[in-house]
Amino acid sequence: MRILINELRVMARIGVYQHEKLNPQELIINFSADVTEPDGWQKDDLSQWVCYETVARQITEMCSGEHIELLETMAIHIAEKLMQDKRILKIHLRIEKPRAIENSKSAGVELIRNAL
Repeated sequence: MRILINELRVMARIGVYQHEKLNPQELIINFSADVTEPDGWQKDDLSQWVCYETVARQITEMCSGEHIELLETMAIHIAEKLMQDKRILKIHLRIEKPRAIENSKSAGVELIRNAL
């Protein structure tokens, strides 16, 4: 099974330049995770599954924390936190800064992480 979160918009204190350190910036996050299917999944019990709403909340909270200079660092922090849930087998995370480069839609990073 794969869960998806598309174009989650969050505000984050991110960037290496002085003007980026003054105010939070909008980020656009796309996330997918391969997850295990629990035994007895027919019970239709949300507590048995990785909940995309919970994941979105965790990502939002991590982005709203302390200032981070690099998107790469933020992506690794998010992946490490989410991979603590042993039901998550693989993560594909894309973080974009919509206003990072003039005349472009966005710039960003992608990270793919497999469970150990």
